Amino acid sequence: MALIVACVCALGLSVTAFAHTATVVGVGSSREDALHDAFRKVVEDTLGIYVQGETQVTNYRVTRDEILARSQGYVRNYDVLSERVTGVPPQARHELVVEVDVDDTPNSNLLTALKIIPLTGNPRIAVV
Repeated sequence: MALIVACVCALGLSVTAFAHTATVVGVGSSREDALHDAFRKVVEDTLGIYVQGETQVTNYRVTRDEILARSQGYVRNYDVLSERVTGVPPQARHELVVEVDVDDTPNSNLLTALKIIPLTGNPRIAVV
């Protein structure tokens, strides 16, 4: 019986091992923009960025040159540690220091759902 409890506890610890906690500074023109900037930074810093480049050449001339960057992760929890606003609206600048928990589990339900959405071809959602 003790062996089963130990295995269950070890399994529970392995599930939470995929979460990373980091403290970042987010900056934006509003509090929400600063918070989104912090989320983007922590996902990019802890999980990395996938970069893809494509160049099309016709008759020795570059006709198209695209560089796409993508990073994905799931923000489980966050705490705003400090907040500072400088300037006056509409030129106000919000700066947040945020501690963020990021989940990088490759098969988490949310990330799987986010990967399916582009396959549906720009869906439109209506709530009735």
